[in-house]
Amino acid sequence: MSSDKNKIDKKTIEPLVKLISSLFINEPAHEDLKTTVNTLNPLGVKATNLFQMMRTVVFRQETKKEILVDEFMIPQIKQVIAIIQARQAAVNNRNSTASTNNDTTTNPIVPDHDKSNDVDPDKNKEDDLSSEHDNSITNDGSVVSQSDIHTSTLAAKRKRALEIYDIVKPKNIRLHKPTTPNNVYNWEPIARKFVVYVSGKDYQEGMLFSIVEEAKESFGTIISLEEQKSHAVLILEDEPKRKIAIEVLKSSNLQLEVSEAQYRRPIIKFEINFPITEDEINPLLQEIKNFNLKNFTDLWFKLFKFYKIKGTQYTVICVSVDPKIRDYIADEGKARFWCRKKNLIIADYFDTRKCYVCGQCGHWKCKARQRICLKCSGLHKKASCKSNYTLCPSCRGPHEAFDISCPKFKEEVNRDMNNVDYVYYNIMWTPLF
Repeated sequence: MSSDKNKIDKKTIEPLVKLISSLFINEPAHEDLKTTVNTLNPLGVKATNLFQMMRTVVFRQETKKEILVDEFMIPQIKQVIAIIQARQAAVNNRNSTASTNNDTTTNPIVPDHDKSNDVDPDKNKEDDLSSEHDNSITNDGSVVSQSDIHTSTLAAKRKRALEIYDIVKPKNIRLHKPTTPNNVYNWEPIARKFVVYVSGKDYQEGMLFSIVEEAKESFGTIISLEEQKSHAVLILEDEPKRKIAIEVLKSSNLQLEVSEAQYRRPIIKFEINFPITEDEINPLLQEIKNFNLKNFTDLWFKLFKFYKIKGTQYTVICVSVDPKIRDYIADEGKARFWCRKKNLIIADYFDTRKCYVCGQCGHWKCKARQRICLKCSGLHKKASCKSNYTLCPSCRGPHEAFDISCPKFKEEVNRDMNNVDYVYYNIMWTPLF
């Protein structure tokens, strides 16, 4: 084991390692080369095991010393290398003469023969193995001449050329289709209504109904009349009738403040899960705008309000935005903001009236004695609900309360949409906040 015949230096072994690795260890790129590997399997297993060890040593460049190998394996390995080189040369020669119209140097099926990894045949002459170059060893130990292999390969190639191939699209190619975010829903746009706000020193809840009934003939049908403690909202069919209603209410002897609706910009909201003070919110919004809205730096993006979710560290931030920014977020921004290594879900903000006691829309917290489950409409809290089904307490539909598919909740959303200077064709919504 210590004789010079058992030594192979690094310069000699490195190209052999690369060649054996490409043919035995990796998947062969060509069918003929794959067949070659199969026919050389008995020697290939031995060569693979040996060269796996050599490759680790050579490629890590852990040593400059000579590598010792088994004396019996040296001639067998050199024989494997010689046969593989001969087979590679035959494959390249066949493909270079197969067609005069095709450039085989760019053939995607047959890989180019890297001469830098070849072993000089002159080095193998001293082992008297030149006679083995023209022969191949099969699994049963028989020897097949290169000319016979060449003839059978050409016949197989002609047969394949006559076959009809069905070219199909590969299944592993990713289709680059625009994806719709999972919290963006199509919305049927509503016609803008004409709103009158009524408040003032003499205003009292319930007083506006009698005034409207007396002057009903002057401005026609009233679409909606909602009276609160501090103000009333009157919705009419068109602009002329709204002007008549304003004149009638102003001409009364009562001190009432009557005005048209003041439309607002679209408002979006998102939640953050880290502590933040009021003074830190505006710098955070500027940070979000600079990173996510680089093409809209001059457009409106201002804080509307914020509120903390009770019992948690979450804070919901509502932002008044320009309509162009809202379009971009819903259509191209996938209803997301990237902020401090987190993906923030964005939803549209609407001043909807939701009662979390009875689960009904149209009012805030009522004085009901029994709390209704917002999931199954049972007489218990949602936190303790064990039901496997959902039942809306407002519309009796198969969903939880205040779901975007609830007709009652949609009416409440449309009511506030009438105050927005924007037409919604889709809506960003999430049940999380």
